[in-house]
Amino acid sequence: MMRLSRRALLVGGGAVVAVTGLVGGVVAKNIDPAEALIRAVLRDRFPDIQVTEDDLSRFASDYLTHKVAPEEVWLLRLAGSMPGVSLSHQLRDRLPGGVRDKLAAFENSVMNMFLLSTDFFLRGPEAGPVVSYVAYADPLVNPCMNPLARFDA
Repeated sequence: MMRLSRRALLVGGGAVVAVTGLVGGVVAKNIDPAEALIRAVLRDRFPDIQVTEDDLSRFASDYLTHKVAPEEVWLLRLAGSMPGVSLSHQLRDRLPGGVRDKLAAFENSVMNMFLLSTDFFLRGPEAGPVVSYVAYADPLVNPCMNPLARFDA
């Protein structure tokens, strides 16, 4: 039979309180933790691009609906319930290579789909750093959405 030390109980209890507080903070704001993770990736990777909270929310919702398999949403919710942890370089360096690669692939997918789904490519550089969400850029969802198409040539 394993005996629990006082130190193990204190550390375990502290971890439970911390995770509960983080999850509670995200739930209190009525933001899905998976959506919070997508928002964090976009804010971290595109610090110079300005986008409204409503546009971020619509994109994250569409991304979760159309790109993420239902059986994988729980994993994003788990990672998103701990803000900053999934993007921490100290934690990322300690992850196994396969997990680190999957995290990088997820972030790249979010960034690519976000840029294609906004007016980023449709506006000129003089338009400034503000981008707007147009529509989810998946031909199976929105067949006419192709921000890279040029019809004037």
